[in-house]
Amino acid sequence: SSGVRRNYLHLAPRDIYLLPENAAAAFPWAGWATAGTNLIEAIAESIGGTTIHLGEGTFFATNEVVLTSDIVITGLGLDRTTIRLAPAGRAPAHRVATLDSAGAIIEKVTLAGGRNAANYNLETVVGSGVWIATSGGTLRDCRVTGNVSAGYYQHGAVAVTSSAGLVERCVIDGNVNTHREASSYGGGLYLTKGEARNCIVTNNTSNYGGGVALNGGTLRNCTVAFNHAIYCVDGGHGGGYGGDFTTQGKGGTAVNCIFFGGDQTPWNATAGAAAETVVKEWCGNGNAALTLTACAFPSARGLPTGFKTLTATDCVLFDDPGFIDVANGKLGLRSSSPLKDAGSSAYEWPAGATDLAGRPRVFGKRIDIGCYECQSGAHTMLFIQ
Repeated sequence: SSGVRRNYLHLAPRDIYLLPENAAAAFPWAGWATAGTNLIEAIAESIGGTTIHLGEGTFFATNEVVLTSDIVITGLGLDRTTIRLAPAGRAPAHRVATLDSAGAIIEKVTLAGGRNAANYNLETVVGSGVWIATSGGTLRDCRVTGNVSAGYYQHGAVAVTSSAGLVERCVIDGNVNTHREASSYGGGLYLTKGEARNCIVTNNTSNYGGGVALNGGTLRNCTVAFNHAIYCVDGGHGGGYGGDFTTQGKGGTAVNCIFFGGDQTPWNATAGAAAETVVKEWCGNGNAALTLTACAFPSARGLPTGFKTLTATDCVLFDDPGFIDVANGKLGLRSSSPLKDAGSSAYEWPAGATDLAGRPRVFGKRIDIGCYECQSGAHTMLFIQ
């Protein structure tokens, strides 16, 4: 009489297919001909072990995509399938997706349109695009772009706060925290635990660490370039700390990573106020321990300073990183790059591991520094304009 159901089975399809539009949609959406159209509804009908296949086009999520069991969402590629939080009035202000199960996976899609708006000093508002939460999960072969937060303590377009969290072969670009005080870390990526590898983090904006902020966790074979740490020159507001990366108190580890071209950029300056964009890839933290192995920095800036402790092994200082074509966003390495064959091989990559472009991760004498592995023949890579 209590109305609570007990001892019942929830049966779910092993594979669910979705299209942005389909007049012939019919449950259980078991093939493309009868594919469903509502991603939130499909997740509600799924259980651990279900794979949700997304077709070509944009799926507008009317609420946050939340995976709390081992569900896989897979698209046709980041240039073909997009999950976008629906506009205001059709969806609440929130991030696009949360993964909170060790076997949960989102892959081969673009995630966009997240908008964290509230000011909270709580872990639950990190990640304006994607949050990999306590139980973990994997984000791979995705693009996270065009996500916005506007308040205190809203760290990262992608945030990982689980030791079972992994971000792999992702493009994280064009995300911004517009709050103008020095209280937001990692415009692109924020790690307290877990790992990000073979990712490119570029053209993101925040107060501290426009590209990446480490508060634990490991950054491996990533290229972090041309991000922006905003500062205010009016009203005495702070910011502008570390265009490409910084840390919080727990510090972190970076291996085989490139940091290049980040700047501190004026934001909302009043007329006549002194405003100057200054190249400044990193910002130290006197309370944090930072460990760098075979990471690369511009010679003009040198190795990072200002940390409680800095352990730097086999790092490279360069005058020119040897990118293929910076003007057109091609940040792979030329064969003459000083970063080719200059990485640390101490980590044993899994068999079949690939770089961001899908090519063998280790090629030649040693692994390269950065998210792309330079290989013989024509250079083919993913790039963002």
